[in-house]
Amino acid sequence: MAGCGRVRRAGAAEPDRAPSPDLPDPSKSDSIDALAAARAALTEPDLPAARHDPASKDLKLLVDHRVHLVAERTCLLNRLRWHVHQLRPELDLPLLSLHRKPAPSRVRQALETADAGLQNVFHRRH
Repeated sequence: MAGCGRVRRAGAAEPDRAPSPDLPDPSKSDSIDALAAARAALTEPDLPAARHDPASKDLKLLVDHRVHLVAERTCLLNRLRWHVHQLRPELDLPLLSLHRKPAPSRVRQALETADAGLQNVFHRRH
Protein backbone atom coordinates (compact mmCIF):
# COMPACT_ATOMS: atom_id res chain seq x y z
CA MET A 1 0.00 0.00 0.00
CA ALA A 2 1.69 3.20 -1.14
CA GLY A 3 2.39 5.83 1.47
CA CYS A 4 1.78 3.54 4.41
CA GLY A 5 5.28 2.53 5.44
CA ARG A 6 6.22 1.61 8.96
CA VAL A 7 7.64 4.32 11.19
CA ARG A 8 9.81 3.30 14.12
CA ARG A 9 9.07 5.09 17.38
CA ALA A 10 11.89 6.99 19.02
CA GLY A 11 13.66 4.81 21.55
CA ALA A 12 12.32 1.59 20.04
CA ALA A 13 14.74 -1.29 19.86
CA GLU A 14 16.54 -1.76 16.59
CA PRO A 15 14.95 -4.68 14.73
CA ASP A 16 16.90 -7.85 14.08
CA ARG A 17 18.42 -8.32 10.66
CA ALA A 18 15.82 -8.57 7.90
CA PRO A 19 15.35 -12.01 6.38
CA SER A 20 17.47 -12.60 3.31
CA PRO A 21 15.55 -13.14 0.08
CA ASP A 22 18.29 -15.60 -0.93
CA LEU A 23 17.63 -17.98 1.96
CA PRO A 24 14.36 -19.92 2.14
CA ASP A 25 12.30 -19.47 5.26
CA PRO A 26 12.22 -22.89 6.96
CA SER A 27 8.67 -22.28 8.19
CA LYS A 28 7.36 -21.81 4.64
CA SER A 29 6.64 -24.67 2.26
CA ASP A 30 5.76 -22.64 -0.86
CA SER A 31 8.73 -23.89 -2.87
CA ILE A 32 8.08 -27.48 -1.82
CA ASP A 33 4.38 -27.13 -2.72
CA ALA A 34 5.23 -25.57 -6.09
CA LEU A 35 7.59 -28.40 -6.91
CA ALA A 36 4.95 -31.00 -5.96
CA ALA A 37 2.33 -29.22 -8.11
CA ALA A 38 4.74 -29.07 -11.07
CA ARG A 39 5.56 -32.77 -10.76
CA ALA A 40 1.86 -33.66 -10.57
CA ALA A 41 1.13 -31.56 -13.68
CA LEU A 42 3.92 -33.31 -15.59
CA THR A 43 2.93 -36.82 -14.57
CA GLU A 44 -0.86 -36.33 -14.82
CA PRO A 45 -1.55 -34.32 -18.01
CA ASP A 46 -5.33 -34.86 -17.74
CA LEU A 47 -5.75 -33.01 -14.44
CA PRO A 48 -8.68 -30.59 -14.56
CA ALA A 49 -7.91 -26.88 -14.52
CA ALA A 50 -8.72 -25.14 -11.25
CA ARG A 51 -11.58 -22.71 -11.69
CA HIS A 52 -13.90 -20.80 -9.39
CA ASP A 53 -17.60 -21.36 -9.67
CA PRO A 54 -19.63 -18.10 -9.61
CA ALA A 55 -20.33 -18.29 -5.86
CA SER A 56 -16.72 -18.96 -4.86
CA LYS A 57 -15.51 -16.25 -7.24
CA ASP A 58 -17.86 -13.71 -5.62
CA LEU A 59 -16.73 -14.83 -2.18
CA LYS A 60 -13.07 -14.51 -3.15
CA LEU A 61 -13.67 -10.97 -4.46
CA LEU A 62 -15.43 -10.01 -1.23
CA VAL A 63 -12.68 -11.48 0.94
CA ASP A 64 -9.99 -9.74 -1.12
CA HIS A 65 -11.87 -6.45 -0.80
CA ARG A 66 -12.19 -6.90 2.96
CA VAL A 67 -8.47 -7.57 3.27
CA HIS A 68 -7.80 -4.35 1.36
CA LEU A 69 -10.21 -2.35 3.57
CA VAL A 70 -8.63 -3.70 6.77
CA ALA A 71 -5.16 -2.75 5.52
CA GLU A 72 -6.39 0.72 4.55
CA ARG A 73 -8.06 1.21 7.96
CA THR A 74 -4.84 0.16 9.71
CA CYS A 75 -2.85 2.61 7.60
CA LEU A 76 -5.23 5.48 8.39
CA LEU A 77 -5.32 4.71 12.11
CA ASN A 78 -1.52 4.55 12.23
CA ARG A 79 -1.30 7.89 10.45
CA LEU A 80 -3.85 9.42 12.87
CA ARG A 81 -1.94 7.99 15.82
CA TRP A 82 1.28 9.56 14.49
CA HIS A 83 -0.40 12.97 14.02
CA VAL A 84 -1.80 12.84 17.56
CA HIS A 85 1.64 11.89 18.85
CA GLN A 86 3.15 14.89 17.05
CA LEU A 87 0.57 17.22 18.59
CA ARG A 88 0.45 15.63 22.04
CA PRO A 89 3.45 13.34 22.69
CA GLU A 90 2.38 12.93 26.32
CA LEU A 91 -0.91 11.32 25.24
CA ASP A 92 -0.23 7.60 25.26
CA LEU A 93 -2.23 5.83 22.57
CA PRO A 94 -1.46 2.11 22.59
CA LEU A 95 -1.30 0.46 19.18
CA LEU A 96 -4.83 -0.93 19.18
CA SER A 97 -6.44 1.89 21.15
CA LEU A 98 -7.94 3.66 18.14
CA HIS A 99 -9.92 0.53 17.23
CA ARG A 100 -12.09 0.91 20.35
CA LYS A 101 -15.07 3.21 20.91
CA PRO A 102 -13.68 5.62 23.57
CA ALA A 103 -10.68 6.55 21.41
CA PRO A 104 -12.30 9.25 19.20
CA SER A 105 -13.54 11.24 22.20
CA ARG A 106 -10.15 10.89 23.90
CA VAL A 107 -8.36 12.12 20.78
CA ARG A 108 -10.87 14.95 20.37
CA GLN A 109 -10.29 16.05 23.98
CA ALA A 110 -6.53 16.00 23.48
CA LEU A 111 -6.76 18.04 20.29
CA GLU A 112 -9.13 20.59 21.84
CA THR A 113 -6.26 21.66 24.07
CA ALA A 114 -3.78 21.78 21.18
CA ASP A 115 -2.53 25.04 19.72
CA ALA A 116 -5.32 26.72 17.67
CA GLY A 117 -3.09 26.96 14.57
CA LEU A 118 -2.34 23.25 14.70
CA GLN A 119 -6.04 22.50 15.15
CA ASN A 120 -6.89 24.46 12.01
CA VAL A 121 -4.25 22.64 9.97
CA PHE A 122 -5.37 19.27 11.31
CA HIS A 123 -9.09 19.88 10.72
CA ARG A 124 -8.51 21.31 7.23
CA ARG A 125 -6.39 18.32 6.11
CA HIS A 126 -8.60 15.58 7.55
